[in-house]
Amino acid sequence: ITADITRDSKGNPGNIEITAQDKIKLNNSDIGTSVGPNAGNPERAENTPGGVGNITITARSLSLKDSGKLETLTLGKLPAGNITVNATDFVEISGKNRSRIVTETQKGAEGKGGRIDITTKTLNLSDGGVLNARSESDFDGGDINIDADQVQLTDSAEIIATSEKMRGGDITLDSDTLTVNNSEISASTETGIAGNVTLETDKLTVENGARIAVSGVELTETGFPKIKQDDSQEVVVGGVAGTLTIKAESLTLDNGQLVAATGKQTNNQEAATIEINVPGVIILDNNSLILASATGDGVDGGNIDISGGVLVALPLTNDDKGSDIFANAQQGDGGKINITLQGLFNMKVLEDTSAFIGSDGNIIESIAFENNDSEIAALSLSSGESGTVTRDITGSAQDPENLPTSLVDPSALIVANCASSGKAAVDELGEFIITGRGGLPPSPLDPMNSQSVWVDLRILDPQQENIEEATSTPTPEVSYLPMRGKRRTANTPTPARPKKIVEAQGWNVKEDGTIILTAEPNNVTPKSNWYIPRSCGSKG
Repeated sequence: ITADITRDSKGNPGNIEITAQDKIKLNNSDIGTSVGPNAGNPERAENTPGGVGNITITARSLSLKDSGKLETLTLGKLPAGNITVNATDFVEISGKNRSRIVTETQKGAEGKGGRIDITTKTLNLSDGGVLNARSESDFDGGDINIDADQVQLTDSAEIIATSEKMRGGDITLDSDTLTVNNSEISASTETGIAGNVTLETDKLTVENGARIAVSGVELTETGFPKIKQDDSQEVVVGGVAGTLTIKAESLTLDNGQLVAATGKQTNNQEAATIEINVPGVIILDNNSLILASATGDGVDGGNIDISGGVLVALPLTNDDKGSDIFANAQQGDGGKINITLQGLFNMKVLEDTSAFIGSDGNIIESIAFENNDSEIAALSLSSGESGTVTRDITGSAQDPENLPTSLVDPSALIVANCASSGKAAVDELGEFIITGRGGLPPSPLDPMNSQSVWVDLRILDPQQENIEEATSTPTPEVSYLPMRGKRRTANTPTPARPKKIVEAQGWNVKEDGTIILTAEPNNVTPKSNWYIPRSCGSKG
C-alpha cells in the first residue's frame, strides 16, 4: 500500500490510515509514502490539516516480519511523513531482511525527517528489527517517541536516530520495563549534532553486549571511539554528541554499555554527557562500561553524573572482567565524574592512569578495560590534565575497603570487678538490652535457634514434695500407617505436673492449739442459738 508522488510532480502525497478491530500483519510487504526528487507543493502542504504523507495504524496488534515495513521518505520539497502506531496489545518487528519502521529525509531533499510515535502495551524488536528516524539531507532528522508497558530488544535489534551533517532526532522512551539484549538504542551523527536519548523506566537491563549511546563518532564493539585519520595522519573530526539521560528505579548492566562520545564541542553546551538517576540499585557486571569520551584537538572529556541509591560492581567469578566508569579525552583534558549515592561498592578510583596510555597516545583497551578490576577514572590520553572524580556518599552504606582499621581494646571497656564500696555509682551503671525471644545465642556468630519464651514459674517446695510423679497412664497418640489408612495409638507417659495451688478453704485446730489451713472447707454442724426470743403469746 503506497501513496507516492514522482519526480517533478506538483502535487502532494496523501495520508494512509488503517484501522482494524483485531490484528494487522505485514509479512514481506510494506506500507509507505514517498516524495520524489524536486516534487511536492510546500504551500499546499502547509495548508493541509494534519500534513501529507503520513501513516496511521490503529489495531489490537501490529506485526512486521520477514522484511515487512512501514516507511515514509522524501527526496523532494516536502518533509517526510510521520508514522503513528496505536496498538492496544503489542507491536512486533522481527524476521530476516530487517523488518522496520523508518522515516527518512534523503540526500537532495528540502524537508526534514518525519516523526515515529508508538503507543502500545508491549513493544518487541528482535532478529534485526529496526526503528529508524534518519537524515541524509541538509535538514534535521525526526524524533522517535515510545510509550509502552514493556519494551524488549533482542538479537541485533535497533532503535536509532541518525544524521549525516545536520541535527539528528531525539529518542524518548517511557516504559515500566526496558530490556536491551545484544541490541542498540542510539542517537548518532557523522559530522552534525546527535540527538538526545531519554529513557524513563522502572527497570532497565542492558546485557549481552548491548549498547545505549549518544555519539558523534563511530564506536568499536567495546564501546570506545574508533579513531579515524586522514592521509596526513590528522584525526578526522566527528560530530557533537547529545545527552544520554536515564531515570529508572533499578539499572543493571551485564556486559552492557552506556556511551556518550563526541568528536567536537560547541560553545553553548557540554558535549558527551551521561546523566543517571536511579533511586534503587545500579549493578555493573561482566565487563560493563559507562563512558563519556571526547576525540579531536582540544576537545575535553565528557561528563558523567550518577545519583540515587547504591552502585555495586559485582565481584568477579570465573573469567569475568571488571566494569569501568571512564570520562576520557583523546587530546584535551579529562572529563568530570560526579557520583552522589548512598553506597558505592567494589570500585576503585584511579589517580594514576598513565599505564593505560600507549605510545601512540591512544588508550590500550586490553589494559584499561579488559582487566580484572572495576575502576573509576577521568583520563586524558595525551598531555592534557586529568579530569576530576567527585564522590558524595551520603548514606550509612560504606564500601568494605574503606572501613576503619583502628580497633578498640574491649578490656578497657569492661569492669572486671565490683566497686570497692560494694556499690556502683548511678553514673557508672551500664545497660544490657536484648529484644526478641529465646534468650542469648551460644555466641555472637551463632543464630538464635530457639523460640522458647521465658515463663516466670517457681517450685514452691525445694524438695519437690508437691510434684506428682510421672505416670504411665496411656495417652492416645493417633497416627496413620503408611499406605494403609489405619490408625494406631502409642502410650506416652504423662509428664509430671505440679499440684494445683488454691486458696485455703478451711482450717483445723490441733490439741496443742496449732492451726492447720486446709484446701477443703470445714464440715461444721450448726449449733442451736443459746438465745430464745419470747413470743407475744408466752406468759411469765
